[in-house]
Amino acid sequence: MLRQFALAVLLVMVYGSPARAEESKLHKLFGCNVSDRVCVIGKTNAGGFISYFDDAADEVNASGVSVVIDALCESSCVRFAYRIRSRVCLTERARMLIHRFTDVYLYDRWGHVFWPRGDIESSPVPHGYRKAYVPIDTSYGQGIDEWADAEGKIAPDPDVMYLMTRGEESQFWPMCPPPRILAMAYR
Repeated sequence: MLRQFALAVLLVMVYGSPARAEESKLHKLFGCNVSDRVCVIGKTNAGGFISYFDDAADEVNASGVSVVIDALCESSCVRFAYRIRSRVCLTERARMLIHRFTDVYLYDRWGHVFWPRGDIESSPVPHGYRKAYVPIDTSYGQGIDEWADAEGKIAPDPDVMYLMTRGEESQFWPMCPPPRILAMAYR
């Protein structure tokens, strides 16, 4: 028995612990499962890594989950909503906020990119390094991009956010039915 335990410890040391199933991005970002009939986004979502939101949109489109946005949806969350627009509706509390996309880079003391991307957004910056947010050309989706460009809604400065009006939102997403009717539809 001791020999088996020692072998197990040795294998974990050499190969690492057994891999866990990767958590779905839909669950990681919004707390919903692909097996749910409806996913309600009821807390402010400030966006984040575009690839996570793209993966979550792919999961929604593949699974058939319906999404109700009932809170502030910013940046990558708006991109997510546009990519699933046939499966999403906005409540009266939902608001959509856009800005120029950025990527996060970590530079060493000589100005070389030390860590291009990854989960450094909320990580502390090591001594001698600096973190920078660099504007990137990434799309919200053709319709939103064309509208935002024509109307001058996205400022060159990534820190300047634009809160879409209800009329602007309704060009891209339907409004949800009243809560009572919505609850009956998803029973």
